[in-house]
Amino acid sequence: MSNSSNPSIPDDEREVEAEYRAGVLYPRDRLDLPDGTLTRLRVKPLPAPPLAAVPEPAHETVTPVLWRGLALLGALGLAGWVQTILLDAREWRWNAIGLAVVAVLLFTAALRNLSLPLLHLASPAEPRHAITRLPLTSLRAGLFLAALVAMTIGLAGLASPDSNKNWVFAPWLASIGCVIAAVIPQRRERLPTAPRDRTQFAYAVAVAVIVLAALCLRSWQIDAIPATLGGDEGSQGLEAVRVLNGEIQNPFGTGWLGVPTMSFYFNAPTIALFGPKPQRRCAF
Repeated sequence: MSNSSNPSIPDDEREVEAEYRAGVLYPRDRLDLPDGTLTRLRVKPLPAPPLAAVPEPAHETVTPVLWRGLALLGALGLAGWVQTILLDAREWRWNAIGLAVVAVLLFTAALRNLSLPLLHLASPAEPRHAITRLPLTSLRAGLFLAALVAMTIGLAGLASPDSNKNWVFAPWLASIGCVIAAVIPQRRERLPTAPRDRTQFAYAVAVAVIVLAALCLRSWQIDAIPATLGGDEGSQGLEAVRVLNGEIQNPFGTGWLGVPTMSFYFNAPTIALFGPKPQRRCAF
């Protein structure tokens, strides 16, 4: 690599390994050059590491595939039947337990000795990236100092005899925010990233669909499912009500059964929004 734009920088030749991905060369070692410096590259491809052999998946005949499909459908049908039996049950239903065991056995039999091609794909070699140390700039040092000051203020507040320690949450959150802001690379410190492909977009869409489906399933009949409210959930809901009533004033203490009180603070907003009535158990 040689410099061709700035005469003040010595013209040197050195070898730098880089990885080529999606039309972009990523150097494995950081180049100590000013922004805007032009360089002349001499590309010499290196042999890639050999990939592991991919075993050929065994092909099944039509009959085993049909039996596997029937077993999966039977397991799913029995699982749905068990859910309908236990939906309004107030006690153990041994017939439902037996059906659940049969569903598990059917599901296990359907997947027994099943060769999934996705599990046999050889993963590519992990690229080696150089560890880049973030320079200690004045802004970064100021953020670390602010985090230390905020943490000190919070600890002093917890040690004070004042019973109301709700305000300590603010410096605690500020100290975390300052540390996160300090370790984020600035724009001039960021390395170029590869352009996004359609596979990443497809993964993002699949995750969004799964999350949306899970949200819909958990929101459907949330005032009736489960049929009974567990004692642990109800006790923690009552602790969140105590937060709203001002009876709990320390988010860094412990409450019912030694549970940290901050979890009650996180539950309190939904109770304030939906109300603490029993028919709205989603608040708990």
